[in-house]
Amino acid sequence: MRTSTPRETPNRPFVEWLGIALALFVGVITGGCAPLLVPAKWPGTGPGAGVATPFTSFVMPGIVLALVGIVLVIAGIRLLRRTAWGIDASLMAGGMLLGWIVIETSWIDAGRELQVAIIAAALGVILGSLSLRRRRRLA
Repeated sequence: MRTSTPRETPNRPFVEWLGIALALFVGVITGGCAPLLVPAKWPGTGPGAGVATPFTSFVMPGIVLALVGIVLVIAGIRLLRRTAWGIDASLMAGGMLLGWIVIETSWIDAGRELQVAIIAAALGVILGSLSLRRRRRLA
């Protein structure tokens, strides 16, 4: 009779859990909120309201934000499953989020607290990815 032994998986370092949590949480939030931008006509955010964007509607920003959210969720799942390209996907997703928020910050003056939080999350995903990459190279 053949018995199977459970495979041992090494414990994940805190930075890996942080990267997974940030990627999944921010990805679900951005991916879920992006469709709300498409029909948005909120007071103080429409054309001519001091928002210096090249867009006449929120359709394109909503689509781009949805893509950023989808990439973040995929990266978080890849890190969770420990796939070979999970770290690279996470690094790319963090870079996309950082690029998104830097451009948004240059166009929109409102909501600085949220923008700072998103920058911190993007940097957390990026730094977590770089730390994991370095750790895997040393192993």
